Amino acid sequence: MDVLLVADVDGVKLGGLLFDAGPENSDTLLQDGAPGRTASHAADPTFLFDIFARAGGATVGVARCFLTIHSRDVVGDNFWLWRADHGNCAAWDANQNANGLIVNGDDVTIYG
Repeated sequence: MDVLLVADVDGVKLGGLLFDAGPENSDTLLQDGAPGRTASHAADPTFLFDIFARAGGATVGVARCFLTIHSRDVVGDNFWLWRADHGNCAAWDANQNANGLIVNGDDVTIYG
């Protein structure tokens, strides 16, 4: 189960989002574009900013990846992607997460 899937289109702007993984495993919480797509968005790139994602804290959370970028020409800024180490459900074997960020797209720039 994925939480938010963004189409591989020009001019996407997403900001100020918080994702909290639930107890059912998610492949990715936020996916930008589709696997294998190669459309250029250089003239009108995607902007992702102030994206927060976590597994655990208030409740147990499981996600293979927090943010997966398949699109080309993406600019990202201020990502906080973490596995909780405190809170009601923090334990070494709880809140499983393999990757915070996976980038498969070309011409992707990430700041801070």
